[in-house]
Amino acid sequence: MARKWPTRLRRKLVSADGVDARAKAEEDERNQWITEARSMIRHAKLPIAEVAEKSLKPESIWAGIPQGLRARTLRRRVRDWQKAARFFTRSSGTPWPRDVASLLHYMQVLENGEVPLSAMQNMMFACSFMEKAGGVDKTAHV
Repeated sequence: MARKWPTRLRRKLVSADGVDARAKAEEDERNQWITEARSMIRHAKLPIAEVAEKSLKPESIWAGIPQGLRARTLRRRVRDWQKAARFFTRSSGTPWPRDVASLLHYMQVLENGEVPLSAMQNMMFACSFMEKAGGVDKTAHV
């Protein structure tokens, strides 16, 4: 059986002592990735960022970002979207795809790079996550 790399969360969980230590380690890790997702949403200027900025209680607006996902899943979505955002920033000057053609171009680049199908699927999951978390209107989904 293959060994997994000791991620920061895994190291925290192994060294966790006490009744709620494991839950606390998971929550800390989850909060880190929520903060990172929030930062990416602001940088991409997605609709929810503007709503939160104008809101009297912005924390209540941002509360829907994690969508009930665990820390590991949030980490995967955020890291996959960071790669896509880097591509979009370099190719079009904005961390969000301007249209479907931009997204298809990125997928073509991934295919030309011979990435596995799972990497393309993960990118689409990350895109879907960002659209939902960012409050993108369903008619405007790429």
